[in-house]
Amino acid sequence: MKRQVLVLIFLIIASILCFGCSNSRKREVVHSIRKFNGKTVLIVDSVYYDKNGRFFTRNSNEYLIVSYYDTDICSECTIDGLLKWQKELDSIFNSSFAPLFLLFHSPLDVFSEIVSHLSKNGFRYPIYYDPEGYFIKDNPCIPEDHFLHTFLIDENNKVILSGIPIKNERLWQLYVQTIMDKEKNE
Repeated sequence: MKRQVLVLIFLIIASILCFGCSNSRKREVVHSIRKFNGKTVLIVDSVYYDKNGRFFTRNSNEYLIVSYYDTDICSECTIDGLLKWQKELDSIFNSSFAPLFLLFHSPLDVFSEIVSHLSKNGFRYPIYYDPEGYFIKDNPCIPEDHFLHTFLIDENNKVILSGIPIKNERLWQLYVQTIMDKEKNE
């Protein structure tokens, strides 16, 4: 049954991603999702730190939306997207549950600028810095396609959904439903 649900989820995501894409792009995205979903992602607690120098620690039984940003990011686009995302998260999840792990590998000045702008706009979710790029080094399974640098992992760090949910309402609903189903079953 679980396998059937995962196949259904994969098909939904693939159809969402492929709408409006060229045939070759569709095949490329579907292939990347197929390869990536189900992979285990390594997140080392004592490597990534926030603006106050606190290291990331994770509650071992929760699902987590991981969003990784590297040096190719557009600061303004990232800030706008994250502020929109905060509104969505706040409307669905209670304040004690933050299923979001934002990780940046960029020059320190770019990271500081993004954190500063987000803080001025009331962004309250933690943002972590990966100065050495360990996340990508430790996880060669992560596709190059920036669209797949946001993904949902389960308590065992296995990727169960991938794609930027804030840019697609149906994909966002799939993320939310998957997390809510997990919370209900606990």
